[in-house]
Amino acid sequence: MPIKPLSLERQKELLVARLSQTLADYGIDDDPEAFKDGLVDLFHGLYPAFTVDELLVRPREALRYCDAVRDKHRNYDLPDDLVLRSLLNRRKRQ
Repeated sequence: MPIKPLSLERQKELLVARLSQTLADYGIDDDPEAFKDGLVDLFHGLYPAFTVDELLVRPREALRYCDAVRDKHRNYDLPDDLVLRSLLNRRKRQ
């Protein structure tokens, strides 16, 4: 029996649900959209001349950005990949 692929809308729902749960696991009360909006605002504030792609190809700057996100949320356990993937996914949606 072939597996029926998930619709794009269902995939988006699952991703938002997973990010929401992951944020809660790290003690962040923001909903996923507010979290991503905050990432974008911080990114533009720190790197007004950069695109997200330019940040991602500069590992030291990407680490500094992730550290700034952790400082903002006062949560030093947030993994880099959660921060950067969320920023990248927001960029892809715009």
